[in-house]
Amino acid sequence: MKTKSLKKALICSVMSLVMCLSMLVGTTFAWFTDSVTNNVNQIVSGNLDVELHHTKNYSEDATDMEVVNETTALYDELLWTDWSVNPRPTLWQPDVESFEEFHIENKGSLPLKYKFSINFTNATTTTAGKTLADILVVDAISVNHDSYMDEIGTFEGASNLKNFVLEGTLNPGEVNKFVTAIAWTPSVNDNEFNVAGGLKIDLGVTLVATQLNDAATLPEVNEGTLGEDDDVNDKLDDPTLTGIVVNNLTSDIVVNANNAYLDWGGAETEKIVINGNGNKITLDTDYWSRLGLANPSAVLVINDATITSTQMSGTWNSYDVTFTCNVELNNVKLEKALALDEVNAKLTNVEITETNGDYYALWIVAGSNVEIDGLKITTDVAGSKGRGIKIDAEYVDEPKLSHLSIKNAEFTTYKKSAILVDTPAGAEIVVGENVNIAGCVADSTNVVWVDSDAAAYYDSVVVTGATKINEP
Repeated sequence: MKTKSLKKALICSVMSLVMCLSMLVGTTFAWFTDSVTNNVNQIVSGNLDVELHHTKNYSEDATDMEVVNETTALYDELLWTDWSVNPRPTLWQPDVESFEEFHIENKGSLPLKYKFSINFTNATTTTAGKTLADILVVDAISVNHDSYMDEIGTFEGASNLKNFVLEGTLNPGEVNKFVTAIAWTPSVNDNEFNVAGGLKIDLGVTLVATQLNDAATLPEVNEGTLGEDDDVNDKLDDPTLTGIVVNNLTSDIVVNANNAYLDWGGAETEKIVINGNGNKITLDTDYWSRLGLANPSAVLVINDATITSTQMSGTWNSYDVTFTCNVELNNVKLEKALALDEVNAKLTNVEITETNGDYYALWIVAGSNVEIDGLKITTDVAGSKGRGIKIDAEYVDEPKLSHLSIKNAEFTTYKKSAILVDTPAGAEIVVGENVNIAGCVADSTNVVWVDSDAAAYYDSVVVTGATKINEP
């Protein structure tokens, strides 16, 4: 299926690969990698109406377009550079590529500008600190069905995956159609990435759209990095920050959290995103472990990170890693208890390990709205310690109704039920599929208990999808 224009490139590619194979004689030969998983894609459109569609068929008809959302699997079908070679590869290695055709459509009434890039997470490293993002390249060709298949895959002028950006403008009703190809083109550096046990990377895309004219009220996107040598608060505790602030971690970071009410950003900050890239965030404090935002309607998003704090004693509001702002945690591991203090929260694929004391792994302050899809709670059952989730009105003067939806969760706890409720304002709890409480020593049958101190408000706790009882 490839054209003649590629023959020379393919011959050179094969020669380079033979050289690399020769270098690997006597070593463990394993180009082990992964392709895309979920929760990688980011579509940020403000108040505009923009949609991103994709297809893997990149045919002239392209009638099977699918809307891309946060969980759409992308770049999960691999091909050899010479498409006639079978069987197809299942792992990233030299001379392997993957294609996706995308359509960016302006479905609104305002002209817009967009920025499209490749996003990656969960990238494992070589001993030199390199990832597959350092070797993969990206090419993009506008869809012209008379000639574009002759051009795609030549990788002339291709960008490194980390640096690839595609920008453009769209009037209302317009669509930009293009094909992207990600490839591992053979080079003399390939042997650096031949790591025993293999390398892994999850691939997705980021699309940011903003209003085109100068009077735009949509948020601007400011992207940067954070590393071990940065003063995190100096960068984020800044009232002049506006729009959407994206921070990519290049290493583990330590945040000075001794300020009991740490509020990042300013009144015009709409979102702060921290892409952890597998690194750890440690709150350094001998007081409270709290993170918040200056704008009460803003949201803090943390992706692909481990979170902990140095506070090892006290009640929940000083010991727990506590969020006082709206928060989204995606693919996050907490090495101690988590608290959500009257906020809107979304937890996706979160693990909480609490083995330090007799704490609740997740404390939800009454009035919070919490959505959970993927949660694993592990406590010190062997030490006769550890509890699951508690919804509580402690320290709240006028508690409001709490909302919790939970699915795909697993509990290993010693005391109380998986979810304990103690609030006069009541709670609405929806228990979805795959909530496993077999590891709850105190009660592996009933998901919800109403605390004995709140027995008078038993009927105010409404549970769907599971059973509740008064605390025995």
